[in-house]
Amino acid sequence: INGKYYVAWPGVCCGKCEYCREHRENLCDNIQIIGFHKHGGFAEFVSVPKNCLIPVPDEVPLDIATFAEPIGCCINAISRIKGKSLLILGAGTMGVLLGLCAKEKGLNVYLYDIDKKRLDLSKEIQKELGIVPITELKKSFDAVINATSTYSGFEQALSHIKKGGMFCFFRGISNKNRVDAKIINELHYREIHLLGSYGCTKKHMEVALDLIKKRQNIVSKLIDRYIHPEEVEQAFRDILNKKSFKIIIDWNF
Repeated sequence: INGKYYVAWPGVCCGKCEYCREHRENLCDNIQIIGFHKHGGFAEFVSVPKNCLIPVPDEVPLDIATFAEPIGCCINAISRIKGKSLLILGAGTMGVLLGLCAKEKGLNVYLYDIDKKRLDLSKEIQKELGIVPITELKKSFDAVINATSTYSGFEQALSHIKKGGMFCFFRGISNKNRVDAKIINELHYREIHLLGSYGCTKKHMEVALDLIKKRQNIVSKLIDRYIHPEEVEQAFRDILNKKSFKIIIDWNF
């Protein structure tokens, strides 16, 4: 618009419900999400309300500005984490971004993944941020957050949360799983706090752009490659097979 670039907060909210009035528009009763309920970035044309647009700072390259929404989601979760030590389950793109946001908050961050190769993909970023990679869960943490949807990860994590600690549901788990009664009892007897974190608000994305501006060197390392639109199908396969972090589609090829 007039030579200025924007990122879009992907929710179209009503602006009238109690959640919108409390600036928690990600929980709007009538939200319509671009890419879910409305055509998103792979459509020929995308319609975005003007009030959902957030200007990209001139200092932020457009390729890393694409991280604004996922980082906004991480900021939403990490801002409500209590304690000093945090275990992140899953070392994919979102796990690494959660680690970045947690380090910005001053937390001691540990990153776990059952796949050591996956964990090794971000070892340069881990070292730069001071994130501790672990391949075995032996100690307990003030808080645990899941960047993976596996039920086994959730179940395993509970035994490594300190009494009175917190588990943050950042990603949902498969509806094929049933929660065992022993897990409910674990929450009860050890007074573990359960926190849900869903999406982000427009404000979270504004904060995310400031963080991207500050940490461009870190965020850019999560871009594996740039591809032609015709390569999208193979790129999705690589992501599902855990061979890549972020892949940017360059429409100017």
